[in-house]
Amino acid sequence: SRQRHMSLLPKLQGVVRLVVNAGDTLFLPGGWSHCVYTPVPTVALGGNFLTRRGFGISLDIWRLEDRLGVRPIARFPGFAAVSLREADRLVTAMR
Repeated sequence: SRQRHMSLLPKLQGVVRLVVNAGDTLFLPGGWSHCVYTPVPTVALGGNFLTRRGFGISLDIWRLEDRLGVRPIARFPGFAAVSLREADRLVTAMR
């Protein structure tokens, strides 16, 4: 794919380059666009936190990814199922 061979960095403004070393931990707020470059073989653990506070932006991003046709492998895993489960829990709690 072309994604492997092109960089958006020269086209972006206000970009911050951050080097994360072995043993470091990095938390990004919900909705922060980011990319990862690993010049050497690397083991990295990542995940997504879906919170009430950040749900609105997570939903906005989900809709944007739909419009852009982002492949499922690059998206928040199980977002729709988790969102529906949480909505059901909130409705039950309000009764």
